[in-house]
Amino acid sequence: MWKVYVYLIRKAQEAGEMSIKMDPESTVEAIIYLVNGIGITWYNKMGDFDYVNECRRMIEFIL
Repeated sequence: MWKVYVYLIRKAQEAGEMSIKMDPESTVEAIIYLVNGIGITWYNKMGDFDYVNECRRMIEFIL
């Protein structure tokens, strides 16, 4: 999946759909770390928030 994510980020950057200037590999890595961190927080808070919504919100914030 890594290659697919990098490809999609690269294409979005080339099309001007993303304002982020990081290289696609670093962008994917940052998103994966972000989602993992949200997952740990969700677990520690015993599922007290909408995991998918929070991931979407934070990814949109980054991109």
